Parts: sequence; structure tokens; C-alpha cells
Amino acid sequence: MHGLPADLDLSFLVGPTLLQVCIGENEVILRFDGDVSITIESTFVVRDEGGCETAFECARAAASALVEFLADSITEVLGQRSGTLRLTFSRGGVVEIYDSFEDFESYQIQHGKDLHVV
Repeated sequence: MHGLPADLDLSFLVGPTLLQVCIGENEVILRFDGDVSITIESTFVVRDEGGCETAFECARAAASALVEFLADSITEVLGQRSGTLRLTFSRGGVVEIYDSFEDFESYQIQHGKDLHVV
């Protein structure tokens, strides 16, 4: 587990709109406007606007839950030192990503040329 640096400014994540949900065999890539993307290779939770919460370990299983966030923008971001990243979307849904691997990358956040690996 790598965690998030205490001084990492995640404010660039507030505002971008989700344009694409890309599903791979072992990862999910969320592509936003503003040259922002998040690649998830770990356990994550999706909570829809109605409050229904589902944990995912398999990218393919998460596809239908994540496409519901298309065209939503991020309204709030919370990064914890433990590595947990929580994204709240404009219609009330939440994606919470965990730093669940001790020896491997759990997720990456890309903003332009900047890459943050957790």
C-alpha cells in the first residue's frame, strides 16, 4: 500500500465531467474533460444516487454501475493518507477507490503530464 501524500493537491479533480468509462480485463479507466483520468486496478465501491452501494473487484462487473456517471461532474473529492480516494458526482453518486494492494499499484490519477501513482 502506497497511500496518498499528505501534501497532494487534488483540487483539479473538482469540476471535470466524466466523458468515458473504459473497461479492460484488469482495470477501469475513467476519462474526464480537462485532461484528467483515473485508472483503477484495485477494489472500489460505487454508491448510486439512491444510496445503493456495491463493492467491485472485477472491472467487467462494474461497467453498468459506472456508465451511470457519464456526463456527471465531480463536485467533491476526498483523498485520505491511507490511499482511499472518494469522488462525489453531481447527481449524488459516489465512487470510492481503495489502496488495496501492498506490492502493486492500486490506481493512478493523471492530470495533463502529472501522474500520481497509488
